[in-house]
Amino acid sequence: MNRRRDPLLLAVIALLGLSGCGVPSSGPSTQVDKVEQDSGNGDSSDVETLEPSTKEITTVRNFLGAAAGDVNGRDKRLGRFLKTDGKQKWSEPSEGIQLVRIPSDGVKRASDGDSYSAKVTAKGTIVGVYGQNGQVKPWSGDDEFKQTFELERERSTDVWHLTEAPRQVYLSDDFFAKGYRMSPLYFSAASSHDDTLVPDARWLPKELMDSEARYPQLTDWLLGGPSDWISSTVTSAFPEGTSREKAVTVSKSGERVTVDISVDSASQPAKDRETMSAQLAWTMGLSSDQTLSLYVDGQERLTREVSAWSDREHTPEERDSAEGLAYFISDGEVAANEPDAEYVGTKASGLSEAVINREGNRIAVVAGKSGRQRLLVGPAGDLEKVEKFSSPHLEDPQWLDDDTLLVLDNGAPVTVNINSGKRQELSIDEEQGEVSELALSPDARRVAYVAEGRAWLSTVLPDEDSKPKLGDPVAVTEAVTDVGDLAWSRETHLLLIGAVSGEDAWLWEASIDGAYLQPRAGTTGDTARADALAVRCKPATDRGTSDLAGDPVLLQINGIIHRLYTDVSPVQVGKEDAAGMAPFTAP
Repeated sequence: MNRRRDPLLLAVIALLGLSGCGVPSSGPSTQVDKVEQDSGNGDSSDVETLEPSTKEITTVRNFLGAAAGDVNGRDKRLGRFLKTDGKQKWSEPSEGIQLVRIPSDGVKRASDGDSYSAKVTAKGTIVGVYGQNGQVKPWSGDDEFKQTFELERERSTDVWHLTEAPRQVYLSDDFFAKGYRMSPLYFSAASSHDDTLVPDARWLPKELMDSEARYPQLTDWLLGGPSDWISSTVTSAFPEGTSREKAVTVSKSGERVTVDISVDSASQPAKDRETMSAQLAWTMGLSSDQTLSLYVDGQERLTREVSAWSDREHTPEERDSAEGLAYFISDGEVAANEPDAEYVGTKASGLSEAVINREGNRIAVVAGKSGRQRLLVGPAGDLEKVEKFSSPHLEDPQWLDDDTLLVLDNGAPVTVNINSGKRQELSIDEEQGEVSELALSPDARRVAYVAEGRAWLSTVLPDEDSKPKLGDPVAVTEAVTDVGDLAWSRETHLLLIGAVSGEDAWLWEASIDGAYLQPRAGTTGDTARADALAVRCKPATDRGTSDLAGDPVLLQINGIIHRLYTDVSPVQVGKEDAAGMAPFTAP
């Protein structure tokens, strides 16, 4: 896990007692000795300060972004925009902040007015509610957002102020994307045989990204348990009622982090200290060379280097060689932009798609002629048929575990045991229609799919017989329609080929809770829309400030494989454009 260190001066300031600024009120603050601070996956220095403007439309847009940030300063930030600060009553933080998606032309002057008074109308869509536990929950009511704001100023050179504002606090999703960073919590997969950790999407204000604020806040959220949606497929090693009553401390060298929890009020004893520690280490984003010490009611129970739990999280490792490698199918065999890549030359009659397992030592392919397709599995150059299984049409093979593939069988997601050929269908709500695309998350506990042009997400649930089934589906985002393909760009984000009303881009990145939606550069204008997509998911250890998705991003456009950097350009094989289909990436 990458760590970036802040200047030593920040720690000195913390020692002088100023570290409480911006520290969440839920629990004691972090005690930090004289140490260079870990800024984690965000930088509070780039947080934008929004103010009223001499332009009325800019003033309203800035007001709709002012709620972003630490809740302790929320009302003060909003009050800057009012003509008379201090009299406005805002909705309570416990009621959440309604996130609104406002198009580029969604804020307009509603009347001519004059140089001293104006009415401005903002229109958009409510996409969710951001709560105090960092979750963005789906909005269940009427999603239309429309507010008219009256503004005044005394002189034509003054900034505009609102004469009044709605009680409910709103936040534009553009400013949400700028002011918050995804900071997932990690929980253990239910019925997991390999102690897999599964991320639970949470958002932390960037101004709380320094470790003295981030560590205690994320720890408290973790002790509060998983979100409702993912709770059916994960468990927490922390018993219900576990609390943090002492500060999270960081050693002078910065290499040791100590967390002391209390189980006095817990529902049962805290037994699985390894998993508790792994959950804490991944949630706080500690580096592999740091050490975590877990104390329970003041007694040291476990101290380990964070690297001990590195195999519990299943996003790809950071490898430059894999990030430059583009696999695809050409004339019935596996090809790549690097002729010596391991699986180049793997062939089978009618080979149409392929996927490499997480360990990188086996490949699964779809092959055969139309009307009778088979699955073949094996190491490079040694494929064997999955016996007793075939189908008229197979698509999107995915490795669920060492012995099981998830695949689309005539538009239905099914699991196939590669040893026996046993097939089990995973039921999808009939009202959703036929599934056309499938993408399994790196932890294999969540699956995204396309049905009737919409992107959906379900948890993967093992039942009593260890046979997987799907949990209740949720829409990834209502904004993207005509979805043609999707892939996991990060463990909490998806790339979608699709359309958004009023926008030219055809490739979008969306967080799985729908709070974040941004177009990918280079996919507008004259660039033809892609037919298929593959992404090497961004490693979870990449905790830098970059918001970019995984790499490479591969696209199939008119029979040529392309790669997305800042723009879309053909992949080169020698001096020729890569002609092929069904791109895929190295694990």
